[in-house]
Amino acid sequence: MTYSPVKWQGDPPGGHHHKGTLQFKPVSPAPASIELRIQRAGETNPRSSLK
Repeated sequence: MTYSPVKWQGDPPGGHHHKGTLQFKPVSPAPASIELRIQRAGETNPRSSLK
């Protein structure tokens, strides 16, 4: 299943490193794990982190 963020609170676009928080709608029931994939335009493979 894929979920898109509903809100970004942090640094504006531009610069090399961004700090902030992505907010998602609650997932119910809570899954055993979540994998976050971030892919910028032009990248062939997303970066991922499994939690």
